[in-house]
Amino acid sequence: MNLSLIAACSRNKVLGFKGEIPWQAPTDLKFFKLITQNKILIMGRKTLESLPFLLKGRLHIVVTQNKEQFLKGEWYQGQLAKGHLELLNKYLRLVTSVAEALNISRESIATDNWPSEIMVVGGGQIYKEMIDLVDLIYLTQIDMECQGDAYFPEVDFTKWEVTESISYKEAGLKMNFQLIEKKQASSQNQDFYAALKTLGVYRPAIE
Repeated sequence: MNLSLIAACSRNKVLGFKGEIPWQAPTDLKFFKLITQNKILIMGRKTLESLPFLLKGRLHIVVTQNKEQFLKGEWYQGQLAKGHLELLNKYLRLVTSVAEALNISRESIATDNWPSEIMVVGGGQIYKEMIDLVDLIYLTQIDMECQGDAYFPEVDFTKWEVTESISYKEAGLKMNFQLIEKKQASSQNQDFYAALKTLGVYRPAIE
């Protein structure tokens, strides 16, 4: 099992504000989709509730301290009202700790043939709890500063190194797609390059 983290943040480390992303970056959203497709996602309750529904073809493992409150909440009840119970049962797991999330990830890989790369997708508290457990970070740095209430944790570059940084500009907004790897685990990641190549962001000189 390989544990990776994917995020986008501003120059001042903002991830979001009042449940919303403070910028418009469609290419980054497409990058997220390509990197996470068909994989297991670990996230917090607020991150799940910021989505209109479960992301297609992904197993969502949600860390929440109060399962009963979540099940009675607006988001879950709204999905039931839309007739999505079967999909919720298939693609949603509720846990109360990161350790439990990792155990379910291992079991799901072993029994249901999910890919071995597990994606940590937010929010800020989950990133903070899990950043020391992952070996790889896909980080899109948005070239702006903004107000926020959720922040990306500091990266200790005595333990990590940026192995790739590819700049891109979309509708006047600059961003850098970065691949950050633990120094002892550094290796080329083909998903990173393949996704950016698909989006027209990365164009290798020699094919």
